Amino acid sequence: MDHLQGCITCSEVEVWRIRLRLRSAEKEITQLDFPIDVMYPIHKALRVQAVEADKLVYDYKWGESLQHFRSAFNEWVSVLAYHALTEDVVMFPALKSTAHVKDSEESHRQLESGIMEVQKCLDEEIGRTSLLIPRTRRHLYMNIVSLHIAQNDHLEEEEEFILPIVREELSTSQQLEIARNLLVDNESDDPRWIMNWLSEYLSLGEMKLLDDIIA
Repeated sequence: MDHLQGCITCSEVEVWRIRLRLRSAEKEITQLDFPIDVMYPIHKALRVQAVEADKLVYDYKWGESLQHFRSAFNEWVSVLAYHALTEDVVMFPALKSTAHVKDSEESHRQLESGIMEVQKCLDEEIGRTSLLIPRTRRHLYMNIVSLHIAQNDHLEEEEEFILPIVREELSTSQQLEIARNLLVDNESDDPRWIMNWLSEYLSLGEMKLLDDIIA
């Protein structure tokens, strides 16, 4: 654990990692009471993949390639960025402007900044090399930790504050429109890429709930 010295203590890292792993091991979702509740399985998958990205850097051994991490990170942030953009374009404009809505929109800017910090570390500090030296490993790991925490804080705030507002203010048809946009990217050559990604992290029963929404 010497690669973490000077950042946070060994015990703090272990407590943090255990907490995140427990948080990601969520119970299976068996029903969606409202169309907007598709957020729950999407958030579940985002949390699991964030844990995986964290683990790839944490468990990195000298001499190993970073390619696996780069692929996992790109996949994670592609979904996270699409999720945030869809909310900005489709969901938030339909809601009354409140402090909670404004805070959630600001959280998206913070997530974008966190993604850029990891990209900067990958591109500028590590560059084209496929290996990590201790200093860049510490920096990369702490940027991943920061992004991971920012994501989970945002998702929890969204579930606690934004989803109740959506259920109260928007009709079933409006919620369906948002849900379908969150699950299907009609601007992509592969509109079901998000569903394909979700299938890696959700059960068959959970995927059936989502298929029913977009049917």
